[in-house]
Amino acid sequence: MVLRILLAVFLTPLFAQAMWIDFAPEELLKETDYVVIASLSDVKKWTRHNTDFGRGTLNVTEVLSKNALPKSPLILTWANPSNIICPRTEHGDTKGQAYIWLLQTGRDGTVTANHPGQTLSLKEKKKIQKLIKKQKL
Repeated sequence: MVLRILLAVFLTPLFAQAMWIDFAPEELLKETDYVVIASLSDVKKWTRHNTDFGRGTLNVTEVLSKNALPKSPLILTWANPSNIICPRTEHGDTKGQAYIWLLQTGRDGTVTANHPGQTLSLKEKKKIQKLIKKQKL
């Protein structure tokens, strides 16, 4: 019995898996300040005090939501605890490619998209436009 408990304690981290909860775009839009089509550039990453930070410039080509953007270009920021492998917010892999971004405004004027569902393929544009119209965003 003791052997089983010890094996469970030591092997569980090897098989445990953290995952993002999938949210429908309808749900994510409820917490969204701006919806834009943009590409990310000037990505910088650094670590300080056990936190991994990222920052980049969103070059907006189209605003899908009705509200005006506070400034352009938009500065996108993200952060993750250094000791957490998954789930993490990472945007560096989207660099240079156009996506639909569901953005939230930070206190410092930067924007965030901290859930994988907040960065969508351009194929989703018509669907997102219908949802925006329905939710009056």
